[in-house]
Amino acid sequence: MKIYKYIHNILSGACLLLTTIAATSCDNANDWTVDAAHNRLFSCDLSGVTPEDIGTEATLEFKTVKGAEYYLIEVSKDTLYNDIEMGSTATSIIYGEDKSIKESPYTMTGLDSSTKYYLRLKAMSGNTPESKWSYLSDYSFKTKSEQIFEEISTADLTENSVVLHWLANAEVTKLEILKGEEVKVTKDLTNDNEAVTNGTITIDGLEAQTNYTAKIYKDNVVRGTIGFTTFAAVPSADVIYRMTTDENLSSELIINITENCEPNSSITIALPAGKTYKYGKTLELPEGFSYTFFGTAGEKKPVIAVSKIELTNSAFIKFQNIELNANGIDENGNEKTNAYLINQSNSAIVDNIEFEDCDIIGYGPKGTLLRLQTAATKEIKNISFIGCYIKTTEAGYYMLQSKDGGKFGNILFSNTTINGCGAKGLILSDKTAVNKISIKDCTIYKAPASGQYIIDFSDANIGATEGIEITNTIFAASTEVKGVRGKNDNINIENVWYTQDFTYKSNRLPGETSDVTSTDLFEAPENDNFKIKSYNFGGRLNAGAIKWRMTE
Repeated sequence: MKIYKYIHNILSGACLLLTTIAATSCDNANDWTVDAAHNRLFSCDLSGVTPEDIGTEATLEFKTVKGAEYYLIEVSKDTLYNDIEMGSTATSIIYGEDKSIKESPYTMTGLDSSTKYYLRLKAMSGNTPESKWSYLSDYSFKTKSEQIFEEISTADLTENSVVLHWLANAEVTKLEILKGEEVKVTKDLTNDNEAVTNGTITIDGLEAQTNYTAKIYKDNVVRGTIGFTTFAAVPSADVIYRMTTDENLSSELIINITENCEPNSSITIALPAGKTYKYGKTLELPEGFSYTFFGTAGEKKPVIAVSKIELTNSAFIKFQNIELNANGIDENGNEKTNAYLINQSNSAIVDNIEFEDCDIIGYGPKGTLLRLQTAATKEIKNISFIGCYIKTTEAGYYMLQSKDGGKFGNILFSNTTINGCGAKGLILSDKTAVNKISIKDCTIYKAPASGQYIIDFSDANIGATEGIEITNTIFAASTEVKGVRGKNDNINIENVWYTQDFTYKSNRLPGETSDVTSTDLFEAPENDNFKIKSYNFGGRLNAGAIKWRMTE
């Protein structure tokens, strides 16, 4: 019994001691010192920045953190790091000081276009100390180039001036006009309230038929870039005949002009802008003269819609700033769609046929743009399309087609857009060699037709004696096509692109197939707008007709 009481007393004492220790431990919980540097919000993970097309905006995505009430974002053109006090750089912009940034993503506005920015973000709360700064993985991002210029219409251009339009009341300080890399005109806009308020200015004193680039700035930041070409002056010639709006283009008119000219004279026929000339007969060009049909400057090009043109021996025939349209009339004045612009059966040798800055529309129903038929000898030593837009219909021949007896020498397509080319391809020189074929800086859409050749000599042993050259060109939206049929040991391909919906069946020419389709690449091809819109396209700066390319 005594032993039991002794053990009981020991256990009771132990329990009392443990109770005392436990009580003491509870009374003194967290008695050690806590580092206040760790008593803060967690830092955020930044997913990345997406520059917006508008150029002055970019969107940041980040992971929100528990306990944060809002977030602060700082961007700067100067380097940002932890020792830099917030807002202390000269170019700092801080977003969220009004506690408005509460979730991701967030779009930053008021940035400068085409500019590198450093970025950091921190989480904020009224109850818990702020987080440390979070940074992008590569610390910076770059905004896209901005375009505040409006498109330049033909009504804005003359031989020596341009009217530029941009976003009214935009922050701009300077405007430059460049010819190549050389600045030809500088306009200070800081005190030109009228120009800035209205977003427009007229620039005079430019050279005729010259390529220029306009740039508009906010300080040193480019806010818009646009190219344009002034109209050509009326080409000089031995005889310049200026048509009135009351006259009609006809064989009789041209015969009357040539009757008063010396043999072998050059003749420029200037057609008033916006006038349409329909002639239901063949337009005959008297032999031994050189002809330039020139459209004078204006909002719309003059239109020539003749039944067809008959070639004769000539040094050159040129169409400049003209729309050549298949929608004409017959001999009785009834509406008629003409199959050909030129369908030559008679003998003729022409040194040069040139189309410059022309729109060539609608030829092709059971016809084509230019055909040299069989039998009599016909030769065009040089034919060129420079800065043209060509849109033909379906169910035709090759765009340029020659049979036995017809011969092309040098063929050039330069800075030209081809929107379809009938039921066939670009060039057929049937069993007849040409000298050289050059396709440079062109946008070619829905051409050739499915299963057809781009260029066809109809014989594996015949081709271009001085070669075929295709450079800086886009082929789009045509399937199961064929490349070149003929002797192809001298073909030079450089910077040629195919959209994803342009496919070969055989005779594939070298080139790069893009990941984008024609629909993704062009603004609105169904509405004749082939402006490149995809930043994922590798040739956006240097391929296709120049007017459609991106500038940056």
